[in-house]
Amino acid sequence: MSPWKDVGPDFAVETPYGVILVEVKRRLSNADRSSILEKLRQNAADHGQQIAVTLLADNEHIWVYRDPRMDATPVAELPTAAILSEYDPDFSREVVYEDYLLSLMQAWLNHFSLSTLAKQPPGKSALPEDVVAALAA
Repeated sequence: MSPWKDVGPDFAVETPYGVILVEVKRRLSNADRSSILEKLRQNAADHGQQIAVTLLADNEHIWVYRDPRMDATPVAELPTAAILSEYDPDFSREVVYEDYLLSLMQAWLNHFSLSTLAKQPPGKSALPEDVVAALAA
């Protein structure tokens, strides 16, 4: 049984570096982000899971965290429209609901794993190398 069944995230990927967790909402306040990180951290600890990267996203920002057990400060905060417009050029002109935002986040993560593409994923240069390595695994 998945350790993530009852407490999110919206999407999880197992990698050699640990699990990558993705949670999307239409809007996330600082308190929302802290609460989500704490729930994910606690669930990971309860199930012996190591979190490599956590991505929290709303329609305005993508926050990138290393293992939140070590630090709840994002290592990067990226503008959602600038990142996800690569996959939907009309992103900033549309109303984007959580399911579609999650689909675009999955496309972005998939882009990291496709090392054969000449075009790099948007935002890659703003991320620390260890985070890129985990996302590409």
